[in-house]
Amino acid sequence: MAMIKKPKLIKSNEKSLGVLSSIQIDFPDDSIFKFLNGRSFEVVWSKGLVDVNTGSGKIIIEKIIFKTKQGFYLYLLLNTTHVNLLVYYKQNQESELTIFLKQLIKQFNNDKAINK
Repeated sequence: MAMIKKPKLIKSNEKSLGVLSSIQIDFPDDSIFKFLNGRSFEVVWSKGLVDVNTGSGKIIIEKIIFKTKQGFYLYLLLNTTHVNLLVYYKQNQESELTIFLKQLIKQFNNDKAINK
């Protein structure tokens, strides 16, 4: 697993929040992006491009950062073959993060089962 560079937004926020720890979860497709995008998370940054090859003019998101109510940052890298999700959090939030991730993964799996 390759090391992913910390985004500038996260580095900048560390000046006021202190050092943020991270955990990485890999997904085989973009279903996690569709799931997260449908939730009440705030989009705090994104990077994309416009598809001019097909003439659709559609915006294609390549990277996006969501912020949760708990103060976690969810950084998604949308690659063509898989999706990396990095969760940035304060180390003293580790137990809260564990609960958050268990709930998130459970909801994601339920959503996938319903939308099959």
